[in-house]
Amino acid sequence: AGDPAAAPAPPPAAAPAAEPARSTARAPRSRGSSRASASESPCEAAVSAISGLRAPFPRGQDRPGPEADGVFARAAALAAPCPNLVIEVRGYADEHSDPVKNLDLAERRALEATGRLERHGARGGQLVRSASGDAHPSAAWRGVMLRAGAR
Repeated sequence: AGDPAAAPAPPPAAAPAAEPARSTARAPRSRGSSRASASESPCEAAVSAISGLRAPFPRGQDRPGPEADGVFARAAALAAPCPNLVIEVRGYADEHSDPVKNLDLAERRALEATGRLERHGARGGQLVRSASGDAHPSAAWRGVMLRAGAR
């Protein structure tokens, strides 16, 4: 038999991995974010997630582009379990100079958007339409914007 002192020493035991530090700082939430904080109720989270969602419309049109349907479906699904949640659907105009045409286009966009929200399951009593005769402050964007709140 061999000399025990001549045998190689066993490898040192691995130190337990340190648990990552947890930060108490909260990252700012982006508009339309679906991540809820631990202190938010599901309906408060829905308000946060819906507020700021945008549904784009082609220039001069009162029917949204194809990507808008996902926005309406998401907003309706988030609002479904929250009977006291209200969604403001605000239509915006394009950059036309005629205020009457601008307001008419914005109203038609808001009307179309509320109809699509209802088709995706939002209750009519949860929806409030409004229109702005002006273009959205970001002139490159046009369509409707959603905001949510509680009654």
